[in-house]
Amino acid sequence: MDRNEMREIIQRMTPFDDPLFNRIFKDNIPGITLLLKACLGKKISKVIKVDTQVKEEGICFHSVVYDVLAEDEEGRLFNIEMQKKSKGAGIKRARFNASTLDLQSLLAGEDYSEMRDTYVIFITLKDIWKCGSDIVRFGTYSEELKRFVDDGRHIYYVNGAATGNSFLASVMHDLRCSDVKDMKYNEIAERTRALKNIEEEVEMIAMTYDESLKLERKQGLEQGIEQGIEQGIEQGKAQKTIDIAKKMKAASFPLDDISQITGLSKEEIVKL
Repeated sequence: MDRNEMREIIQRMTPFDDPLFNRIFKDNIPGITLLLKACLGKKISKVIKVDTQVKEEGICFHSVVYDVLAEDEEGRLFNIEMQKKSKGAGIKRARFNASTLDLQSLLAGEDYSEMRDTYVIFITLKDIWKCGSDIVRFGTYSEELKRFVDDGRHIYYVNGAATGNSFLASVMHDLRCSDVKDMKYNEIAERTRALKNIEEEVEMIAMTYDESLKLERKQGLEQGIEQGIEQGIEQGKAQKTIDIAKKMKAASFPLDDISQITGLSKEEIVKL
């Protein structure tokens, strides 16, 4: 892909695209504050730290890479995940991210009561829950008490396709914009404009985009190989079952016995 093609791709990118999103919100405290206010629908304390693509290496557990990891002056931790593909926004991934945040919310020697509140926020390009609400919240619920228990862990799913006149819909509109002129909030627009026009930034985004393409191709190849192996194993098992049925049929075993042993129907056995 030549330089001009890459420039065109970058100009068409929106903040929902990872290479652009990571650069827009890295150390962008005003931008993340805007996102948090829109997604949580509540007053947000002063955000004091923001970083993107934060990797936590797990020694005894699966590693995790946070799209955004932020902290406010109250010590609350926020993980924001921008998901263009709904497949990557499963509830168990949200649960895992919340669990890894929990590990960071209590320092050695502190009492459990001192655990900090954590928020995992998935912003999805499509309305994946289809329940009529632009924000879907998950928490700890007691069947016996018939109420939610506030243990400090919060999981939010935000519909990035939200439309209308709400504050949330306005912010989501900007995340879907490729043209800076159509954006409403300077916290997102100014950084996006700079990223798409400064040569050094364009080169950085192009490099990130190229790396993500290579990773997708590698993952696709690995998945294809894995599926091929599984398919080959299943085909091998099926052929072995057929061979056994043929031998039993040739030895004049009753059809009922052949069917019971191989799992094939009588009609399938007759056709062999």
